[in-house]
Amino acid sequence: MATKIILDVHTGTDDAVALKTAALSPTSRSRGAAVVNGNTVLDSCVENTLRVFEWIGIRP
Repeated sequence: MATKIILDVHTGTDDAVALKTAALSPTSRSRGAAVVNGNTVLDSCVENTLRVFEWIGIRP
């Protein structure tokens, strides 16, 4: 059975890799991502996260 996860991200390169790994892992089932500011302002973090989702073929 896959582990269900929700990631808390402030998407820069490290979180982009985490999102991709979680989404494509056969042992986990990504349920979503909570986006917070961190590396940059919140709007940029949200935009980065949505770009990663689009890149890996997930529609939020």
